[in-house]
Amino acid sequence: MDNNFKLHRGQVYFETDGFIESYDATLNIENNSYVLEVKGNCFSFTDYKIIQGEFQDLGYVTLVECFLSGMSSGFISSFKYNVLHIIEGVKINQFEELNFSSLSIEMPILKN
Repeated sequence: MDNNFKLHRGQVYFETDGFIESYDATLNIENNSYVLEVKGNCFSFTDYKIIQGEFQDLGYVTLVECFLSGMSSGFISSFKYNVLHIIEGVKINQFEELNFSSLSIEMPILKN
């Protein structure tokens, strides 16, 4: 397995119900690529500007600009999203709240 591949299990919350209902999810991080897989039947087939989450080893996260990239249906449906950005340690409710006076960025690809 690639050393830059990490799999995190947890829960995600969608703005469509006010971030109340939780859904089982897996977040795959490989280099600078983020793929979220969500299990459940209670949300729409759409892209999301914000998805909140809680994952093992990451804690609270806000997933920003999440684009539906695939789905499978069955007794429990599964949805995949390509995620452009992850903000760790904070839950943001609206895309418009993404205004910061300062920001610290850690990029594993830049480490030696």
